[in-house]
Amino acid sequence: MTITHIAMFQFKTEASSEAIEQFTHQMMSLKETCIHPETKQPYVLSVKGGYDGNPTKHQYGITHAFIFEFANKEDWKYYIDSEPAHWDIAKSIKDVLEKVQTVDFEDGLFSGKLRD
Repeated sequence: MTITHIAMFQFKTEASSEAIEQFTHQMMSLKETCIHPETKQPYVLSVKGGYDGNPTKHQYGITHAFIFEFANKEDWKYYIDSEPAHWDIAKSIKDVLEKVQTVDFEDGLFSGKLRD
């Protein structure tokens, strides 16, 4: 079963539109820039992302979301724990982020946890 990683972001009010735009481009490019250390091939199956357009106001400040799909737990764990491209983005954007929320799940698994 595939693993889905959802990352949602709220930016500080002083964050420039240029910084946010650069961040969104970097996030969308992770499908190509995340290279598996053993196979030397891209391992992120898909990346989707965008600006929140929901009018219900249940976002509590979250404005941008990204959805990543991985073939298996091992690829997902590597991305979360060790992927240099992922952590380079995290370090570069931390000064303009107000809040980050993530949700990770295995398709069809409704109890239990991903990590042992």
